[in-house]
Amino acid sequence: MAKEIISGIVETPSGREFEAQCELEPCCKGGREISKGAVIVPKDHLEEFAMNPKGFHFKAESGEAFEERAGLYAKAGGDCIWEGRISLSRVQG
Repeated sequence: MAKEIISGIVETPSGREFEAQCELEPCCKGGREISKGAVIVPKDHLEEFAMNPKGFHFKAESGEAFEERAGLYAKAGGDCIWEGRISLSRVQG
């Protein structure tokens, strides 16, 4: 499996939307092949994301559904800078 870029729209709980791209990488989890990646939430949506990360949903242009897991993560480095990520995974067969 090769890396693949998917495009789509992320809908927020307040009804706002933003365009997003995600690079999916192949990996193996629990004996199953999956593709996984993450959408980074833009800074202007970060406050709403921090209050309700599970309310953000990715809709792929292709219409394909993905398993989502959203959370706030500290970025690597000296400063405490937070980043919102929506992790996506696609199970193969």
